[in-house]
Formats: sequence, C-alpha cells, structure tokens
Amino acid sequence: MLGLGGFTLASMLCGLAPSVMLLIVARLAQGVTGAVMFPQVLAMLRAQIAAERRGFAFALLGIVWDWAAPAASCWAGVWPS
Repeated sequence: MLGLGGFTLASMLCGLAPSVMLLIVARLAQGVTGAVMFPQVLAMLRAQIAAERRGFAFALLGIVWDWAAPAASCWAGVWPS
C-alpha cells in the first residue's frame, strides 16, 4: 500500500508541479514508489495463477513490459504534434 499511495501522491504532484524542479522531484518519487510496487506484482501473479499457467503468465507480463517503454516513447513523440 505504501508503493501505491506514494505513486498516486507523486503522480498528483507531477500534474500540479508549478516548476520544472518540482516535476523532476515528483518523477523521481514516482520511480522509487513504482519500484516498491514491482515485487508485489510478481508475488501476486505467483499466488493467483495456477502452476501450469504460471510460465505463460510471466512470459506475457515480460512481453508487455518489454514493449511498454518503446511504445510509450513513440506515443510521447507523436501525441504532442
């Protein structure tokens, strides 16, 4: 809950940031609190998915995470224009 609450608060600060410096600090806080949530996602997958389907679930999660960063970068370059 600490990671989720911190990430939510940091996201709100990003949206309300009146200066670039506060935006950078809030984005740093997003990164730290996002990293706190990361192991919880893996543990939840392990606990909720049956053993015979777990390999597929982790593979699918890896594919999504591998494609998310480049897709977001491309979208961020296209969206403002």
